[in-house]
Amino acid sequence: MNSGSQSRVAVLFGGYWDERAVSIESAAEVIAALRAESVAGPGLEVVPVRWDLEGWCVLDADEQEFSESGTPRHPIDVIAKLRADGLGVVFNALHGGPGEDGTLQGMLEIAGIPYTGASVHASAVTMNKETFRERVRALGYEVAAGGTISREDWLDAPNDVLTAISVEVGLPVVVKPVASGSSCGVLLASDTESLTESLDAAFSRDRNVLVERFIAGREVSVPCLGTRATSPPEVLPIVEIEPLSGSGFFDYEAKYDGSKARETVPASLEAELRTHLEEMALSIHEELQLGGMSRLDVIIGADGPVVLETQTVPGLTAESLFPKCAKEHGLDMTSLCRRLIDYALSAYLARGAETLHAGTEE
Repeated sequence: MNSGSQSRVAVLFGGYWDERAVSIESAAEVIAALRAESVAGPGLEVVPVRWDLEGWCVLDADEQEFSESGTPRHPIDVIAKLRADGLGVVFNALHGGPGEDGTLQGMLEIAGIPYTGASVHASAVTMNKETFRERVRALGYEVAAGGTISREDWLDAPNDVLTAISVEVGLPVVVKPVASGSSCGVLLASDTESLTESLDAAFSRDRNVLVERFIAGREVSVPCLGTRATSPPEVLPIVEIEPLSGSGFFDYEAKYDGSKARETVPASLEAELRTHLEEMALSIHEELQLGGMSRLDVIIGADGPVVLETQTVPGLTAESLFPKCAKEHGLDMTSLCRRLIDYALSAYLARGAETLHAGTEE
């Protein structure tokens, strides 16, 4: 990384998977925030880079329409050119898919480029919902009853799968593709007919599907923001989400349509419960080494908190939860983005120090 190149930031967004539209909205907010000279300073150069199916498009510096134009090029060529021009850091605004499962992170690690978000290993663990559940259980926290079903099992013996779910998990259930984010493809099934339809839809997105018992209760999200690579993260104010639909289910539509859910920041919680949730989020963030930011989703059921999942590249749109929590904490969007960049650089330097230390021990 060139000395003094921190001011050149590539904001990577788009993708060819389900969360493309959300990623484009997040990138627009991030780019506008990083270009805000009042805080960021005139020396900060932002390069929008959109990931399309055909390749990566480097957009003009003054590009306002992030979903159009651009000439796709091979990602390696784009990285090499940006790096030669003095790239300081990649701001990852990709949600789900290769942008959140460790694929992108591995590419940037090999290229020696700092990036926002979680590490390769942490991204891979948290993006896979079943792997994440196993790690959470190992830490002593509750997850909903359920398990993963393969597409092969569903196609070979659908009646056996339906019976097993009914007996071992019980209806209603929540059906989730194992490797998706932003609640894409997440469905609520309350009877055998809707369960069959939900499984068919989920298997059209992923080879493996997680089926969990639906738990009625209060849904909250606990955000953590990294400080430095060697220091504990900061827990931001907790947000409570109240879906306004009859099902009481916080799905994709409710997540990005302000009229579909009521969000309260900070959540009205008893002090003891708030402390427990903060400690839970902090513990999971640190143990899984989630890096610059995470947002832990929890249902507070009749028997206590149940962990649903965590996001390591949560949405940064105007309707997203993480920026709202950061704002309540006193961080506007520009300050939040600069904090994420600062963490990315500290993590990059820490990885370099660890590699150097390992080399001297041999």
